Amino acid sequence: MAFLRLCAAVLAVVVLAGCGGAPQCNDDWVKETVTELLVESYRERSASFKGKEAFLSQKFELAAVRTLAQREDLGSSTCEAQLHGRKAAHGSDSLSDEAVTFYLSYETYLTDDGEHYVRLLTWE
Repeated sequence: MAFLRLCAAVLAVVVLAGCGGAPQCNDDWVKETVTELLVESYRERSASFKGKEAFLSQKFELAAVRTLAQREDLGSSTCEAQLHGRKAAHGSDSLSDEAVTFYLSYETYLTDDGEHYVRLLTWE
């Protein structure tokens, strides 16, 4: 669990968005950033395996996005979602037809300077 907290702190990303207001869990730029954070975290944490690059370069789908908490006064949201993709084919550089799902939580917030941040909290 401490490792996940450390990853969350390291993976905090500044996203400069042109729109005003508090970021929402389901905003397109938030979902894209969460997907990128998860892929990079997986790339760093997982052992090398045949098909790893095919797995990591596929188009994942963020679905079942849920807002757990929202603080308009602070410009923040805590969110949960599922990231769907396909598993790497065993012993191959391609993808299999077998689905894989990551369950994750993340936070998105607005700083006093008007910058948007997205932080990956946990994933499994």
